[in-house]
Amino acid sequence: MKLKLLFCYCLFLYIKTIGAQPALHIIPEPVRIQQQMGTFSFAGKIAIHFDENVNRLQKIAALMKSHFNNKDVRFRFNGNSEKNIYFKIENSATLENEEGYQLSVTTEKIIISAPNVKGIFYGLQTLFQAADENNIVPCLDISDYPQYAWRGFMLDVSRHFFTVEEIKQLLNIMAMYKMNTFHWHLCDDQGWRLQIKKYPRLTSVGAWREEIPGGIFYSKHNDTLTGKPYKYGGFYTQAEARDIVKYAAERNITVIPEIEIPGHSAAALAAYPEYSCSQKPQKVVNSIGYPQGIQCEYNPGNPATFTFLENILKEVMDIFPSEYIHIGGDEVEKTHWKNSASCQALMKREGLKNEEELQSYFINRIDKFIEKNGRKPIGWDETLEGNLLPSATVMYWRPSAKAAPLKAVSEGHPFINACADPLYFNRYQADPKTEPLAAPHSINTLEKVYNFSITPGNFSAKQIELVKGGECAIWTEFFSTASELQYMLLPRLLALSENLWTPKKEKNYLEFYKKLPAQLKSLGKKGYNFRALDKH
Repeated sequence: MKLKLLFCYCLFLYIKTIGAQPALHIIPEPVRIQQQMGTFSFAGKIAIHFDENVNRLQKIAALMKSHFNNKDVRFRFNGNSEKNIYFKIENSATLENEEGYQLSVTTEKIIISAPNVKGIFYGLQTLFQAADENNIVPCLDISDYPQYAWRGFMLDVSRHFFTVEEIKQLLNIMAMYKMNTFHWHLCDDQGWRLQIKKYPRLTSVGAWREEIPGGIFYSKHNDTLTGKPYKYGGFYTQAEARDIVKYAAERNITVIPEIEIPGHSAAALAAYPEYSCSQKPQKVVNSIGYPQGIQCEYNPGNPATFTFLENILKEVMDIFPSEYIHIGGDEVEKTHWKNSASCQALMKREGLKNEEELQSYFINRIDKFIEKNGRKPIGWDETLEGNLLPSATVMYWRPSAKAAPLKAVSEGHPFINACADPLYFNRYQADPKTEPLAAPHSINTLEKVYNFSITPGNFSAKQIELVKGGECAIWTEFFSTASELQYMLLPRLLALSENLWTPKKEKNYLEFYKKLPAQLKSLGKKGYNFRALDKH
């Protein structure tokens, strides 16, 4: 009888201890997590063990030291100590995914193991989130890996320009939540933002537009209220772009540049009008949409146009080592092509029946150039309207183009879901009456983002293999400051992060929502702006 009572008492203490363990607020939710009794405290002497021949491991170790640095802890690298932390690069049956990791925390030891440094970095991000305000981490075992390989965020810097430091702030947020692709929309009708040394007018002319105070594009960066137009703009030097690429890579983020063709090119044509159909001088667009008389499309009937674009892409590919190059391909207004003698002559020579086929000819020619240079092209879903190269990736954005996803994978194209409803984060996230000015069309709520199916339900098992993942986008017509960007991004990016990382069977919106207060508190302490949670 006494033995039974003792057993029951021990069981009671065990359950009570487990119940007393601090709640975890990790986003994205790990695939498997088991919490244990006890805690690891970042206090006293701690040794961090890693292979010093792996440069990125040195930086990750330094990152850990910086994050947990306080007066109560003394770190050393690769030596015995009271407490030890190990970064282990190793392969195992449970770590087949290149971004996967295992995290084990006991009272005196932390081990992060992964097939490569990507997994080590993600394990560290999880460890950061598991620690409380006193740098105490509950003992636990986590095995984790992403559901999708492409977890992206697209930023338009044409409508409004953002500094290198502001871009880095966004990359830091992405890294916290294991987002791994920064799609950089570098040019559009309202501004060209990347230095191209062979064509200096792209930035001396194309990077600047005439602003009217009080107009839709009136920038909050400038408080001039004289009533007179002024120049607004900016661009990234090649050195600055390389710096951003390097900074992103240190955080497991690949930067994908987008150079828009054949449309959305008014800024480039303001700088070099000889590559338009009319060859007439024009200004960089300073409004939303297409002002009458402005040419936004390159002239494919002029052979020099392709030389111009190929020279640009050579410099772009030299700056950005990414496997993929995005070439746009959306919303091409073809009226100027219809009225162009050189375009019509090209169509006749090539046997093209209409301007839609001319667009396909244009895109395929650029895609082939990209492939010839060892890269892979990506285009918006309008590129499907012609005979797209089999290797080209399709980025779906138009909810109205309901057949596009299935058409893309049926033709064997890799597929990325960036559907505007709900993944355009420049759109309202709640009732417009209660929100700052944003894009209309749809209200893309937090829950809508979380529960959105990245993989369409009508794909076969073979077609599902072509789904690379998804990304959100912010087009910046209505946002000119980093604070405004962050407000539109947070906390919706956290919802997308868990949607893209966590398997469907492990996802639960209510549980996700419970984790947000702690996450937003942490983001606030770091100085980020965000939309407050609705009261439930």
